[in-house]
Amino acid sequence: MRLLVWVVLAILVPVWPALAGKSGGPSTGVPAMSVDEAYRAVPVERVPFEPYRTVMPIEEADFMRDFFALVDEAIVEKVTAQIRLARGEQPRMHYDVLLAKFEALTVPAKLQGVYDLVVSAVREQEASLRDWQTRRTNFDARDPRVSSSHQKLLKAYYELLGLYPNEFQHNRQSFYSHLCALDFI
Repeated sequence: MRLLVWVVLAILVPVWPALAGKSGGPSTGVPAMSVDEAYRAVPVERVPFEPYRTVMPIEEADFMRDFFALVDEAIVEKVTAQIRLARGEQPRMHYDVLLAKFEALTVPAKLQGVYDLVVSAVREQEASLRDWQTRRTNFDARDPRVSSSHQKLLKAYYELLGLYPNEFQHNRQSFYSHLCALDFI
């Protein structure tokens, strides 16, 4: 019986957005694109953070796991909006829900600067995408918020490298993967 449930889930989960409508399902607010699809669209290799294979304290590793899960959601939100706007469609953006999730995190003091930079970059990206949606023109890479969010994500990446110089290479690559995929540039 369990095998049957897993088989049905394996079949339905990838096609659920198509079955349920454009936004992934009725009133779920879930974008129709998966995290893996978003990374492929960018394209950046997805390297998941491994909290059990780290030199950082458990509180920080747990935070990073949850934080990068939200960064993945932000990547999906950004890529979905970009694709739909480029097609001339009006995407339903869910940044309010996403930012509320970021705000609900308990941030270790050591990582507050990284957190602030990334959340600020996500807010700038939202504003830029909403302007693009309002203007109904092409994406403007010269938008100052595009450059500003890029600089913040770079700074967050270098801060992580400085905070964890002895971190395992896989997780250092995860820092890069997440923040690079989130970037507009």
